[in-house]
Amino acid sequence: MKNLLLGNGINIQFGGVAYSSSFIMKRIKYQAKLDRYDELFGNKLTGTEIVNLLENFVEEANNIREGVYDDLATDSDTLDALKDFKYRYNTTIKNSHDIMLEDWFFVVHMFFLKNFDLEEHRISAMQDLSI
Repeated sequence: MKNLLLGNGINIQFGGVAYSSSFIMKRIKYQAKLDRYDELFGNKLTGTEIVNLLENFVEEANNIREGVYDDLATDSDTLDALKDFKYRYNTTIKNSHDIMLEDWFFVVHMFFLKNFDLEEHRISAMQDLSI
């Protein structure tokens, strides 16, 4: 083997509950409440506002799960992701930390498909989410 890529997958597999998606999201919310991310958002959002945004997106995730966004999935990649999301989230999502990290990109993507008038904010939202 010439190369080995290490990342969250290795940590999650061998790291125990501290590296689970749920625990990582809980840690992100905790750090946000301590205002540790304010600079990342140019001091335009407080930690409490960041947590509120995450929690408000739970409703959007449930809307996706319940079919409210079905008509917006027009390309094959989005359709495949939508089917997969609905399959994996087959009960009501109650907390933002119940949404796996990689699924946040899909939830935000669908939000911007629904709210196309906010398209100018899509790039910054995706960049902020990947931090």
